Amino acid sequence: MPRRGGWVLVAIVVVVLGLATIPGVIHRQILGLGASDIHDVATLPERISVCGRSWHRDITGRVFSGAEMRELPGGGPPLVDPLPFAPCPPGPCSRSGDNTPCATVVAVRVGEDAYVDYALSGGP
Repeated sequence: MPRRGGWVLVAIVVVVLGLATIPGVIHRQILGLGASDIHDVATLPERISVCGRSWHRDITGRVFSGAEMRELPGGGPPLVDPLPFAPCPPGPCSRSGDNTPCATVVAVRVGEDAYVDYALSGGP
């Protein structure tokens, strides 16, 4: 009888872990919605990894409005998800090695109409 109880416990743990992780995976990895989420500016790190590259936060810590972002060259930097293992959206420079133009600045949404920028560490 104890063996059966062990399998039930394992099954419960697997179900709980699945319910906890699958929505996040669907939200961020499959639908790519993490970039549009509002992230807490106080918890954002100084450096993030996006598209296999390292990006550092603007040293001024300035928060931009959406209108200010759109005034930047190219209509503004692409929005990215700052959390680990986020999908790579179109636009930022990546490690792919292609020679197409790419953004050397990305933005993270921190409010309804508030964004912070991160610049590429190193060259394109």
